Amino acid sequence: MQFRNTSSLVGLAFVALISLTGIWDTKAQSDEAVEVKLLKAGNGWSLSRAGEPHRIQGAGGTASLEVLAGLGANSTRTWGIDQLDEGRLDEAARNGLTVAVGIWLRHDLDYADEKQVDEQIRLALEGVRKYKDHPAVLVWGIGNEMEGAGDNPAVWKHIETIAKLVKREDPLHPTMTVIAEIGGEKVKNLHHLCHHIDIVGINAYGGAESLPKRYRAAGGAKPYIVTEFGPRGPWDLPKNAIGSVDEEVGSVKAETYLKSFQAVSADRQLCLGSYAFKWGHKQEATPTWFGMLLADGRKTPVVDVLSKEWFGRAPANLCPQIDSLKLVPGRTVKVGATMKATLDAHDPEKQPLKVQWVLMEDAKSHYTGGYFQETPPTYKELILKTSSEEVTFRAPKKPGLYRIFAYVGDGQGSVDAANIVFRAEE
Repeated sequence: MQFRNTSSLVGLAFVALISLTGIWDTKAQSDEAVEVKLLKAGNGWSLSRAGEPHRIQGAGGTASLEVLAGLGANSTRTWGIDQLDEGRLDEAARNGLTVAVGIWLRHDLDYADEKQVDEQIRLALEGVRKYKDHPAVLVWGIGNEMEGAGDNPAVWKHIETIAKLVKREDPLHPTMTVIAEIGGEKVKNLHHLCHHIDIVGINAYGGAESLPKRYRAAGGAKPYIVTEFGPRGPWDLPKNAIGSVDEEVGSVKAETYLKSFQAVSADRQLCLGSYAFKWGHKQEATPTWFGMLLADGRKTPVVDVLSKEWFGRAPANLCPQIDSLKLVPGRTVKVGATMKATLDAHDPEKQPLKVQWVLMEDAKSHYTGGYFQETPPTYKELILKTSSEEVTFRAPKKPGLYRIFAYVGDGQGSVDAANIVFRAEE
């Protein structure tokens, strides 16, 4: 998944999240580079940092690293050098986290244009020189999903050129490049043409659980990091009867994250760890599809299951769970028609629940290539009557696809969310 723009997160649940797991380990900081080694023992690989084993369990995104560390993570990931300009490495170091530092490579680069190629190399090395001595740096992530189908040798040769120069500038940190899944000849070409790439970064969603087996079948021998895993994306799911895609409810997503994490964590031979996506909020397909947090900072069920895996115990306060969300009269209605949605939800601690209902236009595209979208328009004025069990609302007068969202919060910084898409017709 590509990642360029970020959104500012001021988490309303900041204090609540910290209190869920007690304290975190803030390791002693230094002002010098910490050596990271890629170690091979027999057929197995591992990372060591300052002589100690360092198996990655983390998340990528822009939300608070203090909160992330408090949940038991030990690392985070960025996508571009520009994401470090506001002290992200310092924030990581203060909280005992390492950083897989991303070096953004253009997806539209003309590899026949020497000026473009040279400029990209210059910028990459400039970033390495600027940050290579920071103690939080773990690995250099050279590019993210810029390989396309993976069949252009010029892409791999360019990555190899940058990797070779990066290793010359900084021999203390391994190099990595990140690919979108492992289809086609990606794994083969990366192994054959990128000898100075130490680690393969792989972004995998619906296929993450089977990745260890598939990577080997594709000829993978280099160690790898699962640089993004998360819910099943719109590309993983079938279209529904009205030509849209149904988003899975939070508890179902959490189970997908859990199975993916456990599957790749069990691969102690080639897998060096993983980064969940996304630590923060993102509008992509919907406002709730990929974020581990909502825009206001409240945590979703995904945080609960991963914190249990990272920290060894579940948070004290668990998220509510939506059991069902149903639409009356159905998926297709006349423009301006009055509709209802009914909700069944519960809270593990039996706390009283507050439900927020939002009517929103469906995104014009569910497949963004990872880029942020503009948040679609909402229709607050069409919400007629609400309760914690149902909402009565009117379909917009403009034909098209819309979603009705239910946000179920416990007042303690935890939430579950679900939505149903419908079509309004003349």
